[in-house]
Amino acid sequence: MTKKAKEKEGGAIINFIVMVSKIASMASHLVELISYETKLAHGSFFKAVILALMTGLLLTTTWVCLLGILVYYLVMMQVSLPLSLLIVIVINILLTIIVLLLFLRSKDELSFRESRKALRDITKFD
Repeated sequence: MTKKAKEKEGGAIINFIVMVSKIASMASHLVELISYETKLAHGSFFKAVILALMTGLLLTTTWVCLLGILVYYLVMMQVSLPLSLLIVIVINILLTIIVLLLFLRSKDELSFRESRKALRDITKFD
């Protein structure tokens, strides 16, 4: 082997070693970045859950206040208190049924029906 060929081979080995160390460095930085973003996502998720719970609590208290105002209005309109409460209960039940039906209808859209069908068709062995 000539001297030039040995130098080229030695240069290639050095370049390979440098490349491997740079890839290892990049991988290390990528792992650090993923770790940092995971911590940020965890904190953001926790914050989102707390805010969702607070929003739910505020919406619930608002709904209870509206129902109280409705009962008060019905009583002021000379409707008896028991009948006013019954009317509010019936309204609540009807709204609950409507929301439940909407939920059941939207639940079917979450099942990825067409995607599952396509996967089933792909994996069929005839």
